[in-house]
Amino acid sequence: MTEPALAIEMWPIKKVLPYANNAKQHPDIQVSQLSESIKKFGFVNPVLVDAGGVLIAGHGRVAAAQQLGLKKIPVIQLGYLSDADAKALRLSDNSIADRGVWSPELVELELTTLRSLNFDLAPLGLDDIQFPE
Repeated sequence: MTEPALAIEMWPIKKVLPYANNAKQHPDIQVSQLSESIKKFGFVNPVLVDAGGVLIAGHGRVAAAQQLGLKKIPVIQLGYLSDADAKALRLSDNSIADRGVWSPELVELELTTLRSLNFDLAPLGLDDIQFPE
């Protein structure tokens, strides 16, 4: 498939529509962590929407932006996707990311460096990180 070049646009948050059947749930603690991350680093990961402005990926980030009172957010519109492709991407965007595993040694190495720099670790959302057995 040849898709068009992607463009990041700043949209009014009210123009971004939630997908009613979004299968990935975002508990309050995660939305709060996303809010802290956005406050610290900015809204650096655009949400994805279909041709009608309905969310494909980024429901949690939108909830965090709403919590922060943001008026505009970065959006990439994937208008070239069929309805079936948009549904499949909604599922795969979350399921594939969930399959990643953390290296305890490398996480600790990074955290040690950040601690030595007196970096606030709270916005990282690592308080309940799961390591492989």
